[in-house]
Amino acid sequence: MSMNLNGMEVTSMGLGVFQRGDHPPYSGLSKSMRQGLMHLTRAVVTSGGNVTLQCHSWQGFNGFVLMEEGEHKPSRTLDAQRPHNRQTEALFPVGPVTPSRRWTFGCYGYLSKSPQVWSEPSDPLELLVSGESGEPSLLSQQGPVVTPGQNLTLQCHSDVGHDRFALTQDGGPGLPQSLEESAQIRAELSQGLPSRAVCEAEDPRTLPKPHIWAEPGSVVPLGGPVTIWCQGTLGAQEYRLEKEGSLEPWDTQSPLEPGDKATFSIPTMTRQHKGTYRCSYHSRAGWSERSDPLELVVTGLHSKPGLSALPSPVLTSGGNVTLQCHSWQSFGGFVLTEDGEHQPSRILDAQKTPSGQPQALFPVGPVTPSRRWTFRCYGYYMFSPQVWSQPSDPLELLVSGESGEPSLLSQQGPVVTPGQNLTLQCHSDVGHDRFALTQDGGPGLPQSLVRQPQAHFPLGPMRPSLGGQYRCYGGHSLSSEWSAPSAPLDVLVAGQLPDRPSLSVQPGPTVALGEKVTLLCQSGSPGDTFLLSKEGAAQPRLHLRSKSQTWQNEAKFSMSPVTSAHGGTYRCYSANSSAPYLLSHPSDPLELRVSADPISPSQNQSEPTRAPHAQDYTAGNLVRMGVASVVLVALGTLLFQALRRAERGPGGCSLRRGPWRGTRDEAQGAVLVSTPRVCLSDLGNMGGSASTTTLAALLCLGLCRGPWDRVQAGRYQCRYQSGSTKSEHSDTLTLVVTGVYSSPSLWADPSPVVASGGTVSLKCRSEFTGGTFHLLKEGEADQSQHLVPLFSAGGWQAHFHVDPVTTSRGGTYRCYTSETKNPNAWSHPSGPLSLEVTGAYKEPSLSAQPGVLVPSGGSLTLQCRSEAGFDRFALTKEGLPTPQRLHGQPSPDFPLGQADGTHGGRYQCYGAHNVSHVWSAPSAPLDVLITGMSEKPSLSVQPGPSVSRGETVTLQCLSELWGDSFHLSKEGSPAPPQHLRGRDTAAPFRANFPLSPVTSAHRGTYRCYSSNSSAPYLLSHPSDPLELRVSDHTVENLIRVGIAGLILVVLGVLLCQAGHSPKTTQEAARS
Repeated sequence: MSMNLNGMEVTSMGLGVFQRGDHPPYSGLSKSMRQGLMHLTRAVVTSGGNVTLQCHSWQGFNGFVLMEEGEHKPSRTLDAQRPHNRQTEALFPVGPVTPSRRWTFGCYGYLSKSPQVWSEPSDPLELLVSGESGEPSLLSQQGPVVTPGQNLTLQCHSDVGHDRFALTQDGGPGLPQSLEESAQIRAELSQGLPSRAVCEAEDPRTLPKPHIWAEPGSVVPLGGPVTIWCQGTLGAQEYRLEKEGSLEPWDTQSPLEPGDKATFSIPTMTRQHKGTYRCSYHSRAGWSERSDPLELVVTGLHSKPGLSALPSPVLTSGGNVTLQCHSWQSFGGFVLTEDGEHQPSRILDAQKTPSGQPQALFPVGPVTPSRRWTFRCYGYYMFSPQVWSQPSDPLELLVSGESGEPSLLSQQGPVVTPGQNLTLQCHSDVGHDRFALTQDGGPGLPQSLVRQPQAHFPLGPMRPSLGGQYRCYGGHSLSSEWSAPSAPLDVLVAGQLPDRPSLSVQPGPTVALGEKVTLLCQSGSPGDTFLLSKEGAAQPRLHLRSKSQTWQNEAKFSMSPVTSAHGGTYRCYSANSSAPYLLSHPSDPLELRVSADPISPSQNQSEPTRAPHAQDYTAGNLVRMGVASVVLVALGTLLFQALRRAERGPGGCSLRRGPWRGTRDEAQGAVLVSTPRVCLSDLGNMGGSASTTTLAALLCLGLCRGPWDRVQAGRYQCRYQSGSTKSEHSDTLTLVVTGVYSSPSLWADPSPVVASGGTVSLKCRSEFTGGTFHLLKEGEADQSQHLVPLFSAGGWQAHFHVDPVTTSRGGTYRCYTSETKNPNAWSHPSGPLSLEVTGAYKEPSLSAQPGVLVPSGGSLTLQCRSEAGFDRFALTKEGLPTPQRLHGQPSPDFPLGQADGTHGGRYQCYGAHNVSHVWSAPSAPLDVLITGMSEKPSLSVQPGPSVSRGETVTLQCLSELWGDSFHLSKEGSPAPPQHLRGRDTAAPFRANFPLSPVTSAHRGTYRCYSSNSSAPYLLSHPSDPLELRVSDHTVENLIRVGIAGLILVVLGVLLCQAGHSPKTTQEAARS
């Protein structure tokens, strides 16, 4: 007997075997995968031995099932492991085995989301259990030493009547620990003659392994061409290309001249072409071993992910960076590629962010300016790892050097209003011919670079996300190195806070050269920062933290000495340090005029538009000084008389401090935020008149000296004495000094945005003081609340409950703490907390332009409309952190710019009047759906696209990609798309939309979309349009009925005439 082993070859794919003992892991003989699944091979085990079966696949299965042939053989299931690369496997121990039966196995793979849906079975694996019967003999017809190119025939001989034979090779590269049973064994059996089998094989070790590659590359866009090259040796006669999962060779080609290469062309790349390929060649020495695997990947079947650099794409030479590839699609893994020859790709499994978005973090570095660092990334699903998304936008890391930095300015100035077009200009004096613009940490250009050969960067209409700090860089097109960064440019967005501060000037709007002037910016809103800008200036003039003065925040911008450059028109803005680039509305403009001549007070109070002129105010000033001197002498005389009368005897005015009893009512009083001065001595008898007594009290509180501190805080009463009669004490005045201790923190639970009639707790917490906590509402100091805190989690905490919440409870709150031993010495105030009350007015309506279905990259604007005449509007999105304030804007339009995956979601809007803390009820929720995030489904109709009124029609949406939700939209319909959940657990996935009974309103053009419930607002590309035609046969039917009726009338007339004619004939005959 003989068998020809042409091109015997072994790989470690599919289901392999690991045998216990001294042998290394068993890899097995390669066979073709079914549907890209697993390989099975065979192994030799001695009786009583144990073996491990390895079921493995490149398909990303989450579990494997092992089945044994035979009746009543239970299956075994194991979770998949990922030992290396992206291949998953499961190891099933089997044994001990005996020769009493056959041991034949098969395995299946499945995904965790559909564990009842299995793959096709692997090829069967039969374990060969060797026994103790007489062994055959094996010899080589050519002898043990064979020269390259010589045919090799191995002969297997048995004396015990064997009728099947198998050949193994121990540890060699041709058949490493594999088992090959010939399918061409010719049995030569006769009575009394031994059986003989001859194994003929050409030695593939004499031929070098071929080399395989793809041009233009192994990552091919959908629909693009690709050519697979296979290079062998000179004299090759035929080249063969094999694809995993195919039972037959994928293609065979004759070699190109001079005979060491062949090409296999794929003119149009599709999903079916993705996979793992190997090639081999045939020569006179036989078939070579197969090449290393070539993995061919198709891209463009899913929407592109995003790629950003953390913390920034701008690095210095030698720096490191992390590249973040992220998407709102449920990708199981991401691939990072780098532009350039021979740059390997990197693959990572996806990880979930706290918001549920999958991402992968790729560390890169150290970087150098010797080459360009340009990256792209792709996403893929675990069940189809060779089908990639569209590539992300390219991200080039900018390695800055030491060449001269450019300059950056805004053509619109540093403060820009929403809707105004923003253009930034980068200028270089050293001949740069390419420029890059970055935004530091802002959401407008998040960690990305905008690159162009010119120095103008038009960023489009201004929106809040464009506010931030920018830098630009210059470079030369022939070099990968960039310049040092420009000086930072702050771009500020006005009109983002409802506040409009006021701007005044001291001593007046007209000032002389060399003098000092102070611009005072004041606001009643809780902004903690003020900015002063000058019309025409490139940068804001000054930027100051606000100071709280009697429930009003203010900042003083001093200019000294004044020069002619200070003249101009000024405006000021308020802001919050948490969002420093989003400003309030501007104050009214204030014109500052600088004069070379001295300026009088009356001139400063004159009409602002009148030009200053020189006048002599000497006489007027002398008169004013004389009057002031007379007033001071009179006050001094009164004070001297009061002191003399106090020395002569009892009487006069007294001011005393009362004891602190700690009750809530007694605690109400004045809270002194500044540091006034007070006199605590008796002033004596000032006479009996009320005016004299009032004057004494004023002198007592206003003209004496001594700093106000925590010792002088407390409860005060005053009384007066006339002669021997003393008045009763006045009501109690409680004076509190603040700023003694560190600030506590204040927050609202569950949210500071509360519906009218709801419940909220204002929670004040301090880690330093725990005597009494005080809650004050801005503008209502006499309505303060006081609580004794409880110690919890390392700090003191008090809960001020507001139940129920009414519109009067809306406002700005702060809390303070104090110690029991000194209850009128309070801490610094907490940060302001705005309590927003909703539901006071009828809800507005919210709509999307151009519609709720928005293609990725399209323009999106949300519009909040109301009949209540609101002049402030706020927009919220479900799923975002609970808003700490409803930041309103005067416009009902909310331009969101170019839509991407982050814009999908459920929105609501509110309306309000003026600057208040009271809002309307929320609008009805509006779902914004972003399309174009994955491959389009198909839409069909049953029984057909033309249907009559009253019938039933079904529109079926079908997708080959995983999707558990489907949406059906009708062109021109204002109604939101219909939504159905799919029930399929394996491809194809579908949903049926029945329309019954059909009316003329159903006529129109339909499209459908697929999505995943994990990202319900991200939809696929739309299906091709389907036009549904509805026939109305009412008129036709009426015509038919009319014609039928006419025919019946005619027939009736004819029948009547026919019946009447015989009678007439008979009468005529009788006559």
